[in-house]
Amino acid sequence: MRYASYYERRNSLRVPLLLRAWVRSDAGPYWRARATEISLTGAQLVLNRKLGLGACLDIQVKFGNNDPYTLRGRVVWTRPSALGGYDVGVSFQCYVTADLLRLRRWHHEHQLLAQSA
Repeated sequence: MRYASYYERRNSLRVPLLLRAWVRSDAGPYWRARATEISLTGAQLVLNRKLGLGACLDIQVKFGNNDPYTLRGRVVWTRPSALGGYDVGVSFQCYVTADLLRLRRWHHEHQLLAQSA
C-alpha cells in the first residue's frame, strides 16, 4: 500500500505520461517542453530553462489527435531533472476555462481506466 507523504498536496490522481508540450511566459514565444505527469490541479514539466517560483505560464499539451489544451499555471517548485534541464511543478490557475473542463473529462476517463486495471 502506498501512503501519501506529509507534503502531498494533490487531491486528484496524477497520470504519468510523456507528452510534448509548449510553454511560454509573459506572452512571449512558445518553447518546447515535456509533460511527465498531469492531474486536475497541475502538472510536472521538463523545461530546458530554469524559471523562478511564482512565474506564470501558458502551457499547451496535446492528447492524441485532439486539439491542444491551453492551460494557465504558476510555477510552485523546480529542481534539476534526470532527463536534462529542469523539472518544474506547475499549479493550474483557479479560473475555469473550456480547456480545463476538457482536461477534467480526459482525466476522469483515465482515472476509470486505472481503477479497472
